[in-house]
This record gives sequence, structure tokens and C-alpha cells, in this order.
Amino acid sequence: MTDPDFFAAMAVGIPPITPPGAIPMTQLKAFYVDDMPTIYAAATPEEAARLYEEDVGDPCDEGYPREVSAAELDRSIPEFGEDEQPTGEMTTMRTWLEEASPGFLCGAE
Repeated sequence: MTDPDFFAAMAVGIPPITPPGAIPMTQLKAFYVDDMPTIYAAATPEEAARLYEEDVGDPCDEGYPREVSAAELDRSIPEFGEDEQPTGEMTTMRTWLEEASPGFLCGAE
């Protein structure tokens, strides 16, 4: 680590908001990792493939992962509550992505 602001903040006991090397969640992208479709949030296709393989135990099929298009991210989709029942509201995959951490984002069953 070479970020002087990070070390200066730590020296006086102030933790930085984003430590060096951390990926701000807004940099995450959505990737199809199979044809189900299952979608993962990751910074790169390589990270999406690694996360998928860690979760499932098998690598992605040929042609995956591939990035979800902007139009697909912005398409209105029904929102579901904690009880997995429709709330009557609409949301977008982009909204989910903005709140996501790397890993599974959404998928069809």
C-alpha cells in the first residue's frame, strides 16, 4: 500500500472511508454466469467466474460470464419482499447492483 492519505489517517486513529485496494461498490458490474440466467455482481468477468465457481463448484460454461447490458440493468422488474411475495412496487437490476456486494445478485429459478 502506498496511499499517503491512508497512512496519515491511520496514524491519528481515523479509519479512511475507502482503504487502498478496496473496490467501491459502485464499480461493480452485473454478469450472466450461466444460461438459467444466474447473475453475479463483480468488478470483472474473471471475478464473476471465480465467485460462481466457489459457490457452485463448477466453472462457467463457454461464453460466460458476459456483462449484462445497460438496457437490461434499467428494465423495470417486480420487487419482492423478505417473504418472497411481490410488493406491488417495481425496481431495476441497477438498483440491486448499487446495493450489492460481490457475489450472487439475482437469478431465475
